[in-house]
Amino acid sequence: MNEDYSPLPFSVDFLIGPSMMPTVQPEGEVYLRIKSWAMCPPEAGHVVVFQDFKGGYACKRIIGVENDEVDLKGEYSSTIYRDRKDLGIPVIPIPNALPAWQNEAQINNGRFKLPAGTLWVEGDNPLDSIDSRHYGPVSISNLKGRILYRLWPRRRGGEISSSCIVSSLRPEPMKAAESPTQ
Repeated sequence: MNEDYSPLPFSVDFLIGPSMMPTVQPEGEVYLRIKSWAMCPPEAGHVVVFQDFKGGYACKRIIGVENDEVDLKGEYSSTIYRDRKDLGIPVIPIPNALPAWQNEAQINNGRFKLPAGTLWVEGDNPLDSIDSRHYGPVSISNLKGRILYRLWPRRRGGEISSSCIVSSLRPEPMKAAESPTQ
């Protein structure tokens, strides 16, 4: 069944991959997602699922919403990753992605004002994330919903007090030595 036509305001998602560590672990976890038509307007800090530039689904954190000004190199390029040549942005060839949107963008000193109807998204683990730093802003119409709660596992690594609620506070990102693929 196409979820856009489901009467249920929520969905259960299985998320994998390192881009959202430590919020989402790479082994795969099960989360409750409130669908976009049932959620409040998107805000910075929300962890969302959206249709990405390849037509698949991705999970990232909203860094900015329409009319916000964001750093093109990412939220941590001038602090945690300032001593890296790549500023924490992995080189990923995406044909025609960056030039097309950056040519039209209002860029001022490495900052970018988001146009109406768009979001800026980044992974919580910038060293292993393909996100708006690579493909630019995401249309709000591509939003599929907000991740609210981890259903499984109930505990991580034996942590008894591990909260299952997905926080709107972005955790400090991993350094290269901590990243699973570095």
